[in-house]
Amino acid sequence: MKKAEFLEKLENSPIIAAIKKETDLDDLAKADLPFVFVLNTDIVRLESIVKKLKKQGKFPFVHTDMLTGMASNPIVAEYFYNSFGNTCGVLTTKNSIVEAAVRRDLRVIQRVFLIDSISIEANIRSLKRTEPDAIEVMPGVIPKGIRSLKKEMPHLPVIGGGLIETKEEVMDVIKAGGVGISTTKKVLWTL
Repeated sequence: MKKAEFLEKLENSPIIAAIKKETDLDDLAKADLPFVFVLNTDIVRLESIVKKLKKQGKFPFVHTDMLTGMASNPIVAEYFYNSFGNTCGVLTTKNSIVEAAVRRDLRVIQRVFLIDSISIEANIRSLKRTEPDAIEVMPGVIPKGIRSLKKEMPHLPVIGGGLIETKEEVMDVIKAGGVGISTTKKVLWTL
């Protein structure tokens, strides 16, 4: 998927399903969502999960930091490129993986944790250097942090993730300038 297509789909479909186990794929089949965050899997099941998601018409982003059986270092971007081309993206907290994914023109979302003003400043410096396709802010229930990031980097889409459990919290993220949210709360997948 090209970056422009990703950004357009993200703006038109703000809910991103996040799955923790393979059995979530059955529930996900009913949801009309273009993107899925695969949070927990291993190298043995990865290809099967990606294949199932693609068959459902979904574009998976695999959280490489949580991918059991593979080191969390830049070579993972090369693996994804060779295995899936541009049909699967990367979700990571690691700057080096973001940079490697950007070099390969893989879709990449960088997950950042905002816990205080120091972490916001450090993340802004880092994100200006890595330039991912989008940012996932953790926890996503902090619109103030989202506004701070958008003020400094208005061109980067921000996705709220973590602890989002209600429609009101989804709307708070959108109102703060986020383009969407990621959630494991299945009730929110059909908003």
